[in-house]
Amino acid sequence: MRYKADALAREKQLKSRIAKWGFDVKNIKGDIMVQMARKRVKRLRDHGKKSVFRVGEQVVPVRKINRYLKRKRISEEELLSLPSPVDGA
Repeated sequence: MRYKADALAREKQLKSRIAKWGFDVKNIKGDIMVQMARKRVKRLRDHGKKSVFRVGEQVVPVRKINRYLKRKRISEEELLSLPSPVDGA
């Protein structure tokens, strides 16, 4: 990539900018996955509503959330008892 008087952007700079801008969403981070799973369980239990989540303009399939919970061996009860990552706990 060239910019400003033929200066070249290095690979490290590009990778850091992509991360800074939030475009590095190929793999969803664990805390984000837990937040989505918590919200999905709460909405389903409280209101009977299904939820659709987007990360970086891409829809996250429910099966991906379920697979994460199964891999980490987290039940719905454990999920609701975990401290919320948003609260800083």
